[in-house]
Amino acid sequence: MTIDRARFDKGLTYDAYKAQMTRNRERQYDHIKSNLKKRGRPEETAERIAAATVNQTRTAKGETKEPKPPSERARAKRDMSAAGRKGAKARQSR
Repeated sequence: MTIDRARFDKGLTYDAYKAQMTRNRERQYDHIKSNLKKRGRPEETAERIAAATVNQTRTAKGETKEPKPPSERARAKRDMSAAGRKGAKARQSR
């Protein structure tokens, strides 16, 4: 996991950083899931999509338990940015 030096200078320990990231990802999961349900997706589908999105974000940001190779992290970052572009194009075509 990559943690910048400024966080440690402020007194934030690794465990505190990890706990904060966990809370952030839980909020992200709940937010994605609720938005998908509002758009009419079934509960199971919304959970699956939300979990996949959070896991992909964690991989792209280097927050996974096991370090991922740079190529896998780069692919996850590309996929995340491409998803945003696809969404914008889909909205324009409707």
